[in-house]
Amino acid sequence: ALKGSTEVMQYLMPLPTVKSHEAPPPSGARPDKAQRTDKGGNKPSAPSKPQMPEGCTSHDDENKPLCFAFQHGKCKFKGAPGKRCARGYHKCYKRGCYRAKPYYLCTHTD
Repeated sequence: ALKGSTEVMQYLMPLPTVKSHEAPPPSGARPDKAQRTDKGGNKPSAPSKPQMPEGCTSHDDENKPLCFAFQHGKCKFKGAPGKRCARGYHKCYKRGCYRAKPYYLCTHTD
């Protein structure tokens, strides 16, 4: 009576087989990394080091960094001259000067 019962037979059914995923066969349709052409050839180059006038330096005598954007009036920091922004101190970057003025406004005289 239990041999043909559908209530029991559902538990005796074999489990479905699980197919393992196979990698797709290699084909010549995709280009290799070495075969790819540079599609972005007209990209601008990375920004170079800031150009400094002769006799200027990136750090003062105490080895504190100086803000390059401040030297040309381009820094958006609203603090007083002589204070530090994220890029460096707001002082003239002429070697030996280091006044609390940007290079383009500084007279570099004592």
